[in-house]
Amino acid sequence: MSSSIVLATSIAPKGIENQQRAVASWIKNGFRVISCNVREEIEMIAGSFPEVEFVEVKRDSREINGKPCPYIYDMLQVLRERGTEICGIVNSDIHLKYFSQEMYEYLHEQAQENLVFLRRQEVLGLDKKDEINGVTFFGGIDTFFFHKKMIDLIEDDGLILGQAMWDYWFPIVLEEKGIKLREMVNPITFHVTHATRWDDSLTEGISYEICEKHFPEIKREDAVEYLKDRFFSIISSPEGQICFVPEELKVKRILVRGEKLDEENRKRLQNSRLDVTVWQEGTEEAEDFDYVIEIPYQTEVSVVFAEAAVWIMEMRNLVKQQVPVYWRGNRSGDVIIENCNTLLRQKFNREIKPIVIWRKNEPLQKVEVQTGNCPVCIATVWIEEDETVIWNREKTVGRVLIFPAGFIARKWVKRYRPVAKEIELVGWVDNNPDLQDTDIFGMKVFRPDEILGKQNAYDKIFIISNLYAEEIYQSLSEYVPKEKLVIWNEYDGKKWRDMQR
Repeated sequence: MSSSIVLATSIAPKGIENQQRAVASWIKNGFRVISCNVREEIEMIAGSFPEVEFVEVKRDSREINGKPCPYIYDMLQVLRERGTEICGIVNSDIHLKYFSQEMYEYLHEQAQENLVFLRRQEVLGLDKKDEINGVTFFGGIDTFFFHKKMIDLIEDDGLILGQAMWDYWFPIVLEEKGIKLREMVNPITFHVTHATRWDDSLTEGISYEICEKHFPEIKREDAVEYLKDRFFSIISSPEGQICFVPEELKVKRILVRGEKLDEENRKRLQNSRLDVTVWQEGTEEAEDFDYVIEIPYQTEVSVVFAEAAVWIMEMRNLVKQQVPVYWRGNRSGDVIIENCNTLLRQKFNREIKPIVIWRKNEPLQKVEVQTGNCPVCIATVWIEEDETVIWNREKTVGRVLIFPAGFIARKWVKRYRPVAKEIELVGWVDNNPDLQDTDIFGMKVFRPDEILGKQNAYDKIFIISNLYAEEIYQSLSEYVPKEKLVIWNEYDGKKWRDMQR
């Protein structure tokens, strides 16, 4: 067995029960956990986490964001002193599931020369129903693994755990030093959505400081966008994806179907470590296979696409699942999901499961998909960024407040003001005292408490945030009727969702 992987985190003095379950899930699977906290927090919480090693940090971020969060650089120095060969950083409310000793060894091997990261699955709870209805979070990264020698490559750039941008900065800086990034696509980390506070202006300031030091040619107003684009260009390469495949899956027979699969995609799929057959009309019968994967649109698939899809279905005993693969594009057209074709519907008619899809010029709806004898994996694709097309399909009417007043929201106003004729923008809302009562684009920035009790003053609140949309929604829904909240998720290229639960 490989030596223990040591994880650095910072346990917060609230939400103790959720963090206890999360931290215990790592310790149960062979990880050592170190929590970096200020002394007063250690005195408050150490007794609730007897298996965690607490280390006092001598500085914290209270002067910057009002919270005693540790600096990433200081956490790395703790790992340098107390860590083993392979180390990691993980947020304290990330739950580990579907893990195994073989996966541990695989992770240990992959982190020898690479920076390995895991995306979290955003869920409302931790039972199987919540997992199936969860979504892969693309706004940031909560879990990294790396060899301890990489710590020497990291400078003290003032990044803080719990504040946006540290997870963008980490892979950017290490890539500059020649370290390759690898995304382990097995969905094994889960985060229960909760309310939180955010500060887009602080994010903008941190982004500018990073660029001022490392990329001085970047203007202050472009810093967030530059780091975001650079981050996604690094992590989006299909060649950077890895997937753990247990031996028992390597003997399963997998059929991949897709009428628009091109030759390049066929070659990639057949390079999988699984026994993959790419369907051609008239050559294969679906019942001859253990799993069938439907690819409904011509898009670039990675070598690990089939591996990830089958692993998900095998681990969770599913008959269908949206593959956690991310597509972006600028092609105007439908949101496309192809149901099982006639042959598959005849073969797999044991049960009917509803899934939520979008179609052009139609409202959000549920469509019945027939599945059965063999599990079927259904992928979805959203590829649309044309403002006029988007607004004509998804437009709402009335008086609208925008929350928060940060960089991304301001960019949205510039893009959509010319086409969003059906709405009247009546102001911004933001938690940042420096922005409150100021004027942005001719609209006042209100405090949250100013608008929460004045529901007749607006018809909708648009939540426009890259990283914290779900958390903002949870916070506002305690005071604002859910039918007044509309969430914008920039990381899906374009996705509106009325968050009615």
